[in-house]
Amino acid sequence: MLINAAGIYIPKPFLEHDGAFYDSYLELDRAIFFLTQTVVRGMVDQGRGGAIVNIGSMWAHQAVAAIPSSAYFVPKAGLHALTHNLAIELAPYQIHVKAVAPAVTLPPSTRVPFPGTRSRTTCAASMHSISSAGLARRATSHPPSPSCFPRRPAG
Repeated sequence: MLINAAGIYIPKPFLEHDGAFYDSYLELDRAIFFLTQTVVRGMVDQGRGGAIVNIGSMWAHQAVAAIPSSAYFVPKAGLHALTHNLAIELAPYQIHVKAVAPAVTLPPSTRVPFPGTRSRTTCAASMHSISSAGLARRATSHPPSPSCFPRRPAG
């Protein structure tokens, strides 16, 4: 089994990124790609199948206005795309590939709004599961409410 849980997040506005900063995000994608390839070779050689779980982010599926995160979206969206493709490609080897897309979440019993929100809306997480046949199944389909993310002051 392999769990890819690597990630970096440095909030920085889109216009302030330079090449070296952006490359740090892409280097993480490259490392995950080749680490996964190495582990999969071992799984295939052993002939017993296996499982890969990629920890992505709901932010790869839904943009967030509360904080600058454009560079963070790129590798997480790539990780979800890799998950979909590997699920199909590795199915003949009985290697199951899944992705989890966590997000800000409050338990249903929460009575106090999330800091900075204007309502008591519960923010929900989303989990995407890819079967070994490569069929996407959304375990939950509750996109986070815009009220879950505080607005930044104008100016």
